[in-house]
Amino acid sequence: MMMVCEPGLVDDSDLGGLASPMDGKKFLQAGEGSYRWRPFAHVTENGLAGNPARSNVVKGEKMLEAAAEAVARLICGPETWALPNDLRLDGTGGVPFRDRNTNR
Repeated sequence: MMMVCEPGLVDDSDLGGLASPMDGKKFLQAGEGSYRWRPFAHVTENGLAGNPARSNVVKGEKMLEAAAEAVARLICGPETWALPNDLRLDGTGGVPFRDRNTNR
């Protein structure tokens, strides 16, 4: 995607030498059967994930287009803006909830 957005910032003289194997599952593990977010700087030494030798402008354009379409679907999708259902029961767990019918 950088080859499309900022081609002057891409040094493509040795993309194969920049490959950075990443074990995403091991990286995200935080214990048995659980995962957590971690900063990208903890994934890679050089800011790259995967094999940049397989990168090209056409792939970058396709990825940017797919991302833009996904964001547009999200923004335009009525389900994104639909009000959630309030499933609380009155007095659930001893916490006093406002009565939906009387607003008390």
